[in-house]
Amino acid sequence: MPSFSKLFLLIVFVSLSFLGKYMPVVASNSHSVTFFDVGQGSSFLIQTPLNCRIMIDLGPPRKFAKAYAESFGFLKPKIHFLILSHSDLDHIGDLEYVLRSFPIDRVLFNGTVGENPVSKHLQNWLLYNSKQHIRPWSGAQLNLCGIQVQFWHPSNQQEISALNSNDSSLGLHILLPKKQLQIVSAGDLGQEHLYSSGLVMHSGVPTLLVANHHGSRHSSTSEFLTQVKPDLVVIQAGVNNPYRHPHPKTLDRLCKWTDLIFETAKYGSFRLYLPYDLEQPDRLNLEIAKLHQRAPPQVCELE
Repeated sequence: MPSFSKLFLLIVFVSLSFLGKYMPVVASNSHSVTFFDVGQGSSFLIQTPLNCRIMIDLGPPRKFAKAYAESFGFLKPKIHFLILSHSDLDHIGDLEYVLRSFPIDRVLFNGTVGENPVSKHLQNWLLYNSKQHIRPWSGAQLNLCGIQVQFWHPSNQQEISALNSNDSSLGLHILLPKKQLQIVSAGDLGQEHLYSSGLVMHSGVPTLLVANHHGSRHSSTSEFLTQVKPDLVVIQAGVNNPYRHPHPKTLDRLCKWTDLIFETAKYGSFRLYLPYDLEQPDRLNLEIAKLHQRAPPQVCELE
């Protein structure tokens, strides 16, 4: 028979695991956005005051689990909506771990899988869980957890079939309630697909841009940035990555719009808290929680 202490620890562990599926991972009366330091990949989580969660991408293999644990501990509550921008490993790499560890209500994905092993796992999951799969196209506007999500790329399955994996990425415009913040995320879209008449920005609303393709040289074109007008930029790339992301030319373009540029390679994982009532609605008003900061934000050398 197991000892009393072992039995007690087992009961505690099971109880906490059960509660973890229903308790909030962050006690807050405001919306929060957590950007995970997953190396050369992308992943962030939006959480509402009512503990509804939208997860966008999952980083490379074996990276998300560590970054999530550092940010939230061992609690693994429900993910109400999991949005996968496309099927490359740097965006869906830890999918098996997430599907195994978290209850998930819906998966939003363009439906086109790649040749990597994780994509095959995703294909099988979608096959047996088709009722949980939503395939959004450009023009679709969905209300997820009270948050308006507009999809502005790609147009349809025919367009996806003519594009490579990066250029089939879902383009997202996310508008938080009471117009506290709008987030633009474009996965790994190339420059020729960035500017879009379908991307409808809201004037006077603070704008956060998740730099596409990890800040590569041909990302965030001047035309696209003029359309988005970012107040804050997040670049998710690996420390000393072989691609040298973010590229200096990309940083120069971004610095023309804002000096609030946060690289997870330097800043680590971090969280933004958004107040419900902005006293100064014409200004960016965010509380930034430094979770594992390595260095200050990018400093723009203004001419």
